[in-house]
Amino acid sequence: MIKNRYIYYILALLGLLIFCMQITKYIKKYDSKKKNELNPGIIAKYQNILNKKDDLSKRYDFLQKDNDDLLVILLRAESTRAKEFFPNGYKVHNTPYFDKFQNDIGKMVNLPHLYSLRNGTPIAVAHMLTRFKEHNLQSILSEKSVISVFDSLGFETAYISSNDFSIGGNANPLKTIILEAKHQFDEESIDMKKNEYNIAEGLNGNDWISSLQFLRMYDQGKFDKKSFVVVSQHAGPHEPYNYHPKSFNKFQPTCDAGNDFVYNCSKEEILNSYNNGVMYSSYLFSLVMEKVKDRNAIIIFSSDHGQSLGDDGDYGHGYMASNMMSQNQRNVASFVWMSDKYIQQNKDKFENIKQNSQKYLTHSILFHTFLDCANIESDIIEKERSLCSTKLKSDTKKEFYSDKKI
Repeated sequence: MIKNRYIYYILALLGLLIFCMQITKYIKKYDSKKKNELNPGIIAKYQNILNKKDDLSKRYDFLQKDNDDLLVILLRAESTRAKEFFPNGYKVHNTPYFDKFQNDIGKMVNLPHLYSLRNGTPIAVAHMLTRFKEHNLQSILSEKSVISVFDSLGFETAYISSNDFSIGGNANPLKTIILEAKHQFDEESIDMKKNEYNIAEGLNGNDWISSLQFLRMYDQGKFDKKSFVVVSQHAGPHEPYNYHPKSFNKFQPTCDAGNDFVYNCSKEEILNSYNNGVMYSSYLFSLVMEKVKDRNAIIIFSSDHGQSLGDDGDYGHGYMASNMMSQNQRNVASFVWMSDKYIQQNKDKFENIKQNSQKYLTHSILFHTFLDCANIESDIIEKERSLCSTKLKSDTKKEFYSDKKI
């Protein structure tokens, strides 16, 4: 009886071992398929939605002049507000990794009065890449983005995100936009096992992997010719302010309470941790800028939205905050960086960007700015909404730039 029981246990253990081996084999096989693409099932689901969208490249004529080696990049930051951003005059030096790109390597032009139209990532980022005016969501839902326009002109296109593609549910309008790019990478499809560039890895987030994947693709020659690339973060200085490595805790004391930060951290601790997150973000994005410094390149850095840091007792952004569209949740850290080679070939555009830098603007300018600054001509491009144009108009709706709820 006892002997039979031992035999039963042994057989059960052998069965469990075989099962685990098969599962491991399956996971490895599935993993190998995911290295270079998003989950195929997800792609199929949202591709059907994308196919129903209006392709602007088929409705309008687009002509690109020169710049066959042009590299256009959107560095999409997360939850970074303009007020506490060192390039805008903030007293705390929380972006030291951007210093050399101010004037020594290329030229950086700050945009201290650029505003997001939404304070939640999915719609806010969709606004940054599509043609729209004010609060009209119709363009996001019915039209393809600027990515498809660049793709139609022969640009290599890529969307590299440190976020999981499944975030945001089925209503996330950003998902179909990501699928417009030729190369699509997210948290689930980027190989994190090998950190061959020795990038400082965050504690509770994977922001570092979007920079990692860009460096890999760049060194593989993916962007040797004209390219449009989105490098997107999802954490940065986002609450609860603990996504960066401990080695970036320069500003002390820090908030270490996790999701209970509102009740267990002082305003000083929260702000210090926020600044540490901004510093880490500047480090990660500087790796991209360093890589392309000798190229004919123009980079637009902008956060999707800001956040509240105890302003009037409010914290966070979006549904977490009581005043869902306060100024600090809309006024976002932003700048344009141009390489020396780009400036040499586009002196007029460089001067126009400088002249336009102090105007009050929204993310509605980005679609037109990307195309105009890339020397692309089309009737769809509104010069009144391009940083590279002498015709750019400052927004006159002053109530948008107040702390009124909208």
